[in-house]
Amino acid sequence: MKWLFSYLKKYPGLLILNLIGISGFILTELGLPKFLSYMVDNGILPHHKTVIMQCFIGMILCMVVGISLSILLEWVVAKISTTIVTKIRGDLYRKVTRLSLLETQKVGSASLITRLSNDPVQIFNFLRLLLNAGITAPLMFLLSMILIYQFSPQLSLAVLCALPFLIIGIVLLGKYSGPLSLKMQRYLDQMNSKIQEKLDGLQVIRSLNAQTIFTERFQNENTAYQQKATTLGIVMAIAYPAFNLLFNILLGVILLLGSHLIGTGAIEIGVLMVIIEYIFHALFSMILFCSMFMMYPRAKTSMDRIQEVLHLPEEENQGKEFQEKVTKIEVQDVGFAFPDQPEVPVLQNVSFTVEKGQKLALMGRVGSGKSTLLKELALLYPFTTGNYLWNGQSLEEYALSSLRKKVVYVPQESYLFSGTVKENLQDGNENATEEEMWHALSIAQADQFIQEKGLEGRVEEGGSNFSGGQRQRLAIARALLRKGDLYLFDDSFSALDATTEHQLQKALQEELSEAICVLASHRRSTIEQADQVILFVDGKMKEVGTPQELAQHSALYRSFISNKEEEIIDENMEVH
Repeated sequence: MKWLFSYLKKYPGLLILNLIGISGFILTELGLPKFLSYMVDNGILPHHKTVIMQCFIGMILCMVVGISLSILLEWVVAKISTTIVTKIRGDLYRKVTRLSLLETQKVGSASLITRLSNDPVQIFNFLRLLLNAGITAPLMFLLSMILIYQFSPQLSLAVLCALPFLIIGIVLLGKYSGPLSLKMQRYLDQMNSKIQEKLDGLQVIRSLNAQTIFTERFQNENTAYQQKATTLGIVMAIAYPAFNLLFNILLGVILLLGSHLIGTGAIEIGVLMVIIEYIFHALFSMILFCSMFMMYPRAKTSMDRIQEVLHLPEEENQGKEFQEKVTKIEVQDVGFAFPDQPEVPVLQNVSFTVEKGQKLALMGRVGSGKSTLLKELALLYPFTTGNYLWNGQSLEEYALSSLRKKVVYVPQESYLFSGTVKENLQDGNENATEEEMWHALSIAQADQFIQEKGLEGRVEEGGSNFSGGQRQRLAIARALLRKGDLYLFDDSFSALDATTEHQLQKALQEELSEAICVLASHRRSTIEQADQVILFVDGKMKEVGTPQELAQHSALYRSFISNKEEEIIDENMEVH
């Protein structure tokens, strides 16, 4: 709650308006029964029409003021709630963009989506109740009890006797609904993750004709979530009838005691009517307060989940600007292991040097560490051991954002964003001219299929309206617009036919003649154009040399570039 209040205190003006609205609303709500009591005892029973009319006009004015202040209160509550939740969602999104790739993968994309979408909604719903019932209910209850005591101390004791039952109900509700809310949010994360996985693999599911199997699996996951949601719903559903039962029992007791007091002349009929009104306000305000408590466990779970991400360490981005042109990279005895499995190294004792104008090819079986190494070279993963130097300099004293400006990385999955071709290309360089875009498209061999609809041609989510080869070429064109010094291609030509790949490689050779190029591939045609080749086996450098040297002296290299091995790797290729 302290975290939520840190957002609330940024809007003192709106909070003051909220208090004004609440105060006016309470005064008008508690003022109306007094008019009613006076009208009954001094107007209706003695048949004084003037008193009745005066009270009626007073009640109308009181209601108009009350409605006006209620509208003000609702507007202020909505304004504060939407503003704060928008700020929370914005802070969370900015935090996610500053997390390291490892931290993002640790949380999971499905969980992050839930935390960005569903969790702020839970906070919004709770915040609306907090700003309304959270302040109104205690004040309404306290003032109602004071007024009841002023009219009849005996009847106020009857109301106080009901309080322990109300408090016990609130405590039990929090005890059972809190853990259930947390479990339900976790199930929602898991279900979202499974949905995302199945949607991403929809083509594979259809090719295997396994729709029925995966539908049954999803139904099992959906049913598990339903069971938790139903249990929580039952707990919540029991609360309202229980509170209503308590109110009705109390009302019956008040009527019995009140009729006795009227008979003895201790109170008048009008007083009993106003006391019943105040009892209704007192108990209804407590029911509203209970509603806030019922919503609090889910809201707290959502707040904790959001704070968990906000407290994650960001990538270190402090340091100097790297202003030199990168003419040489050195990797010295580096290794890598994922934080959750430090005893299982993905890379071990990797060393090499690549200079300006040179091309290094990485090859090996699936899981040999090629993609992980490229992510490290792109500064997306940190090196667990060893040194990574540019122009002979350690990178530790330089800002990551400065270093990444020098790197152009094309991952295995050529993802395109929904929008236009032009907008996707501008993601590489927002200041690129159309001439530069067409030049990049020409080098990537993408200009021919783009010319039909032009740069304003539509791109669906993920580039689903383009073939795999077209997506790869557009991703390469987008990368070329960045104009870096170090180019990293992670099997970025795998979906291209031999002719297109040859033309693309030739164009890249000319375009990147002054840059450093490192690529991972399993294609013989790509590897043979490299100046140096490193063959990886289980994260270790097994063979190093030029393509010609390895073809002549390495049987392992020859087996990797054979057609049979190429087909096997093609079938099993996956992201490391």
